[in-house]
Order: sequence, then structure tokens, then C-alpha cells
Amino acid sequence: MSVPLRAAALALAAALTGACASHSELRITPVGRYDFEGGGSEDPALTAEELSGLAPLGGDRYVAVSDEHATVHFLRIEVDPDSGTIVAASFEGLLVLRDGAGMPLEDGHGASDREGIVADTAAGLLWISHESAGPAAEYPAIAVHRLDSGYLEQTIDPASEPGLRVFFRMRGNRGFESLTRSPDGREAWTANEETLTADGPPPDGARGALVRLQRMDGEFRPLAQYAYEVDPITALIEFPPQLRGREASGVSDLLALPGGVLLVLEREFGAAENGIPANRIRIYRADWKGATDVSKGALAEGLEGRAFRTVKKTRLAELVFPLSNSNFEGIALGPRLANGERSLILIADNHSGTQQALYALRLSGLE
Repeated sequence: MSVPLRAAALALAAALTGACASHSELRITPVGRYDFEGGGSEDPALTAEELSGLAPLGGDRYVAVSDEHATVHFLRIEVDPDSGTIVAASFEGLLVLRDGAGMPLEDGHGASDREGIVADTAAGLLWISHESAGPAAEYPAIAVHRLDSGYLEQTIDPASEPGLRVFFRMRGNRGFESLTRSPDGREAWTANEETLTADGPPPDGARGALVRLQRMDGEFRPLAQYAYEVDPITALIEFPPQLRGREASGVSDLLALPGGVLLVLEREFGAAENGIPANRIRIYRADWKGATDVSKGALAEGLEGRAFRTVKKTRLAELVFPLSNSNFEGIALGPRLANGERSLILIADNHSGTQQALYALRLSGLE
């Protein structure tokens, strides 16, 4: 499926709907993007750049994590209750992340590629997923920090948790890109961004690839894993030549909704119809309840050549953007709108600088 990329348009969006037989129909309607400048600092290590994950704190307050610096940043995002449009956004401080002794974590020190974030204001905790961690950045991890001080309280990773050992086999920098926790606090999820070496080749233009949706309890203890098939690359890049062969497709974020609904944000770096690079964002509903738990037996060692049932997925939305500040890789649940729908908010990794981008959507059909 391809969508033309037009220079005059900031984005081309198409919302598709679908339903699982045992659930109400969900529908996602794109609302539009909101560009703003903010998060600058005289200290480059404190600049709010490369924000890759977003989590609600209550009301119109949110917290975002940087995959460039050892900081999290607090935002106020105002959403129009009638249209779901973002009408204002601004930064309201930051938190420096620290080790267990209270020393600030250095940029690039140890587990530095932070991608997903979950906040629990009642418990005063932040959970942050690391795409790569360890002495040689050879495995993913989830770090637990105090929300008031930034102190590190715990690290959950394949070295400390036997239920995560298969993630030692991640491809370079393709670990835990995503992180989410259900609103009732009973369930949490993460996933490897791209296929583990034990589970098959990465996606290409002919076929998709398998990642493992890792289900956990509310304290982020592993419960089960389910195989989820990421879409193949829609179209290969033709121009500029230096980007040929750099296409990628994987799970960028997850969002656990009320009632046990799980959304998957897939991000593809590929081409539009004209061969020019584009960011393609798809949102799926994932029905995992009939899938095989692949954390047990031989499946825990690898999926290639073995039989199992994958997660069923239903596409709810697709957004296509040019490369300019449109790498939307984080998703958060926003406020309830006047008509009963829920707001969804995407955040873009801007690669560097203080030009920020958000994208608003409306979700209907959620019980």
C-alpha cells in the first residue's frame, strides 16, 4: 500500500477501521499535527531533544523521555475538548536521571538509549525502557527511577530476569523501543523493535518479520510473550542514493488502554510512490488472547521453523509524513473529549534541536 508524498502537504493521513469479533469496534480519526519550539537549555545535555516516549501525569501534564540525554522533560499539552485538536504545548521543567547513589547519569554512559516511558504519580515512579543497555549495549532493559529525584531504584533486564533471556539475542539497537502500562496498573507491555536473531530475518520489501510482545504484571515482572508480525517494507528508497538499503520496519511503541485493549504503533522508514524517503506510521489493535505463549519450551529459544499462533492485528490508522521532523515514535492516551471519544497524542523524535512536533488523533468505540 503506497500513499503519494506531496511537497505542499505536511502529512497524508488515512484512517482505517476494523473490529475484533469479541470487542466493540474501534475507530481512529486523525486530527492534525502541532509544531512548536521549546525545551532549550544553555547546557546541551539538558536540551529536550530526540523525545521518543510520552506518558500522562494527569490533567494536561505529561512527561517525555529523551533518547539522547539522561533526562526526562515535563510538558503541558492542551487539547480542545470538542475537536481533539492540540491548541497549546509547552515545557515545564525537567528531571535529571541519576544512579542509585544519586550521581547524574552521563550521556552515553551504560544504558543510554532511552525510548519508552511509564509514570505512576501515586507510587512516585518512572519506568523507562532502554533499547540497548549493558556494558557493550548488548541487551535491552527497563530502568525504574524515582519521579521526585531521578534516583535509580531497579533495573530489569535479561541478566537479572530469566523470563527475558531471549532478548539477549536482539539485533543491534533494536531492543525495547516501547513501554506501556494499563490505566488500572495491573498489566504492562514492551517489545523488541525488530526481529531477534533467533526468530528470523528482519523485514524487507517481500515479507514482514516477527517481534515478541512481552506481557508483564503491573510491577513489570514477565508473564508471557506473543509473536507479532510487523509489516513488510511498503516501498524501497530510490533517492537519495545514500539512503538506499536503509529501510526499516518495527514496533516503535505500545499503548495499553482501558478494558485490556492493546494498540501497537508500527514505524516504517521507507519510500512513498515516488521513491523519496518517508516515515510511515501505522496503529494496530493487537488481539493476543488466542496467540501462543512463546516464552515457554523450545519457542523460548527461537521461532524459526516452529509452529505457533501469532497475534491477530487490525489496522486502525496510517499516517505518512516527509522526513522533516515527523518521526512520530511515541504514543500516549490523552483526555476524554466532550463527545466521549479519547484523545491520542503522538510525539516525534526531532533528531536534534528544539523544534518539536506532536500529532493528535481521536479514538472512538472504546468501552
